[in-house]
Amino acid sequence: MTGKEEELRREYTRLSVLQERLQNLLAQQRLVEAQQRDVRSTSELLRELSRVEGEKRESFIHVGAGIYLNVDIPPPKHLLVDVGAKTLVERNLEDALSYLEEKDEKLKELGEALKKEIENLASLIRESEAKVARLVKEMEEEKAVAG
Repeated sequence: MTGKEEELRREYTRLSVLQERLQNLLAQQRLVEAQQRDVRSTSELLRELSRVEGEKRESFIHVGAGIYLNVDIPPPKHLLVDVGAKTLVERNLEDALSYLEEKDEKLKELGEALKKEIENLASLIRESEAKVARLVKEMEEEKAVAG
């Protein structure tokens, strides 16, 4: 194996690793975006339910396997909030909404960090692709001259 062939093999391996890392980051980005949508829709739902003072709202709750239960939902005053490690904490509506706002902000920051890392990685991939193409072209030219 010539020096150029070895360099091409190393660069191609590097390119493959970079592309795999990019796919992982894109999957993480999709997950963060889904979590943000969930946090925002939960916050919106709680605000909507709290607007109805003293009244119950009729709704359907998914209980599993495509089955829904018709329930009356009172205005939310006390909620159980999952704060991690399967720990539930009782909070009032304002505290629960603050918790959701903080969670949304953290997810936003994480999404921005992922976006920057994805942009940097995409730049490295473009550079690596250009190097692979250059090495292939040089090897082809060397074979044409020698052949």
